[in-house]
Amino acid sequence: MAAAHPAPEISDYVFYSRAAGRPINQATVYMRFRGYLADAGIPHFAGGPHPHSLRHGFAVANLRRWAADGSDLAVVLPYLACYMGHADLRGTQYYLRLTADAYPDVIAKAQLRFGYVIPAALEGQS
Repeated sequence: MAAAHPAPEISDYVFYSRAAGRPINQATVYMRFRGYLADAGIPHFAGGPHPHSLRHGFAVANLRRWAADGSDLAVVLPYLACYMGHADLRGTQYYLRLTADAYPDVIAKAQLRFGYVIPAALEGQS
């Protein structure tokens, strides 16, 4: 992360307090998110959605798009890892496993390029 953002600015935070000029705490983010869900008529339940659901959706949507476009995952995954603040591809592998059941085309393409990194035994695990 430090290589991608060596000198982060206050404005780099998605949720921050304009008055205090610092990131807002996790409880405040969660309560505001719940309010946004209610305003939009989206039900909330114990398992979600949560603010982190936006992150998951972003990662999975990009992986699906790249697989559909025939992008070389060896080239684009490091960009996704950096964008999401992962220090290496291990954190990003989670999203590949997450997409295994719902989007077999993505995992098939990932297996071709990264089979040696992501063992077949992990496919289909959520």
